[in-house]
Amino acid sequence: MTAHAPPTWPLGAWLPRLVALAQAAGQAILDAPRDGVETKTDGSPVARADRAAHAVVAAGLAELAPDLPVVSEEGVVAGAAERARWSTFWLVDPLDGTKEYLQGVPDFTVNIALIHHGVPVAGVVHAPARAHRLVVVGDVDLDAPVQRAVAVAGVVGD
Repeated sequence: MTAHAPPTWPLGAWLPRLVALAQAAGQAILDAPRDGVETKTDGSPVARADRAAHAVVAAGLAELAPDLPVVSEEGVVAGAAERARWSTFWLVDPLDGTKEYLQGVPDFTVNIALIHHGVPVAGVVHAPARAHRLVVVGDVDLDAPVQRAVAVAGVVGD
């Protein structure tokens, strides 16, 4: 399966802004106090850092592409019927690895992906405590071996 983003999307121009957005959310996580933890209905923790990172990402995506909805673990998510009508949306986990973050383990990430017809067409995974990120954009053959997918990705360390 190959994903093609409509040519009207300036993915090349968006990518540096997505990286900057992920970095800003990562900094919000690193700056947030580790107290004030609540428990979600599924039993998983939500920290101030989750909410701080969500606020950064949601505001940035609203500025970048105001017509595209955002599905975020920490945001208000539309019902399944409404989401089924969306051909394109942002899928975000502003702090993936909250338990690790709360324990002081540096293995947590900020995840931002553009989904089009069920297929990710661009994305950034940023590990702020390790200053690394993976950036993927464009035409990725999802049926190809993992080595091919990694070849089209950029792995960047600060």
